Amino acid sequence: MRQKRTMWGRRSMLKLLGLAAVGATAGVVTGRVVDVADTGASSDGPASRAVGGSPSAAAPAPAPPGPRVLPTIVDSGSPKTMRMTYGADPRQFGDLHLPPAMVEGVPAPTTPAAPAQTPAPNAARAVPLVVMIHGGGWMDSSTAAGTAHQAEDLADAGVAVWNIEYRGTGGAGGWPRTYEDVAAAIDVIPFLADASPVPLDLGRVAVTGVSAGGSLAAWAANREALPDGAPGARPIFPIRNCVAMCGVYDLARAIRWGDPYIRPLLGGTPEEYPDRYRNTSPIAYMARNVRMVILHGRNDSVVDVQQAISFEAASRRARRPVAMRLFDDAAHSSWSDLAGPQWRAAKEAILHLVA
Repeated sequence: MRQKRTMWGRRSMLKLLGLAAVGATAGVVTGRVVDVADTGASSDGPASRAVGGSPSAAAPAPAPPGPRVLPTIVDSGSPKTMRMTYGADPRQFGDLHLPPAMVEGVPAPTTPAAPAQTPAPNAARAVPLVVMIHGGGWMDSSTAAGTAHQAEDLADAGVAVWNIEYRGTGGAGGWPRTYEDVAAAIDVIPFLADASPVPLDLGRVAVTGVSAGGSLAAWAANREALPDGAPGARPIFPIRNCVAMCGVYDLARAIRWGDPYIRPLLGGTPEEYPDRYRNTSPIAYMARNVRMVILHGRNDSVVDVQQAISFEAASRRARRPVAMRLFDDAAHSSWSDLAGPQWRAAKEAILHLVA
């Protein structure tokens, strides 16, 4: 049966990622999916419940419940950055990096009482929003400061970037709080837009991250497919565009390959907590119409490239929009180099998704 063409067709994705080009990168590679993906559930079964929707995040659902703590604007010390809390814990905040060209002459932000119900002024000048999630093994010792330079680089390109902090392991985080924080930081976006001195286009939103942040970004983009009762299920503000760099997509496979960060995150082994592993592994569930771009290095010694290969294969079997680019020379730390080809490819993919 002939498939209908979509705005995110295979040709468009290959053109975006330059997979046909000859250079330091390789083309699409497929592989067998094991562990969490081989649980026996079909692509549209309970472990990968599909949800309809447009490729871009629409306006928030009508009359959603507000966050448990009313967001508060905090002085960031920079006119180009607005810091806002989304909870009471010191780690529950994010920095909104604004395009420098749009900051001059705008009024200072004020804490909103509720999300805006009418279009923001100067809506024609509204900018896309990118949610940035830092990595660092899901640990509390890693912070959003580690991705501030990437957020600023994207802001310089004309988009707003919500660089979020969350509670990690070794602190107050771990299961389920780390995932609850990421979900809350995303669901607070309507409040963020209402407080922003620069209008935000909530129809053009993407999420991105590196390493553990890439895993959390893929998880966040597919929250609509989570089973009821799982942390992050039934999102108030769905995001359907994602660029994940060197991410972990099958946490059970990763721990069996010796990943030391996952057991502290989830509190035990896959045999002890199969539901936790399933509900945090993006390979196990996929929402419909989420556009995924997967970037990984073949020589990554921290997160095996098979994570990306298996996730891409599972996405194609489930007929989900996905593109993958594997770099022949990309160490796990390569994505932090703003001048390197790895970050340039990620930046191009992110900007394309929210264009």
